[in-house]
Amino acid sequence: MATGKRRWTPWLYVLPALILLALFLVLPTIQTFWLSLHSGTGFSPTKFVGLDNFEFLLRGFRKFPEVKWGDTLGMLALVLAAVVGATGWGMLITALARTPGQVASIGSAIMLIFGILGGSLISLEQMPAFVQAISKVTPNAWALDGFTTLGLGGRLTDLSAPILALLTMGMILFLVSVLVFGKKNLVQK
Repeated sequence: MATGKRRWTPWLYVLPALILLALFLVLPTIQTFWLSLHSGTGFSPTKFVGLDNFEFLLRGFRKFPEVKWGDTLGMLALVLAAVVGATGWGMLITALARTPGQVASIGSAIMLIFGILGGSLISLEQMPAFVQAISKVTPNAWALDGFTTLGLGGRLTDLSAPILALLTMGMILFLVSVLVFGKKNLVQK
């Protein structure tokens, strides 16, 4: 059993990391939660509103009836399909990269490129025809197409093309990733 100084030695090694964790993660999280209980612009004096902000967020669909949120089932299906499509790209990047650092840097670059090509940052209508055609390899373009359809009053039945494209994209990229992982001998036998 460690006594005296020896008992505290391991804690002294991790103390700087724990202090940084508290400064950059725990304290801002607590501050963010505290600010969420107030109303204000950030520069003006705030007023305590309790859980009203959360109620506003959760009841937003009912408070703004003039906003077309779209078919709830269609929205859920489209979001899940978009997750499958984006995850497929993430799997492929992970399979092709050699280090976690490469995954992070290549993933960030591809996210930015997909944001531009897919219409998330710049409207696809402003792009040349060949860029609009290339945009179909991004999950962003298909998801935005679906969300636009929902916003214009579309239903789940109107989303067959974007949902099918996103699911197909995700499955193909997943299979390619498994093959690449297999060639790297990373798949457990």
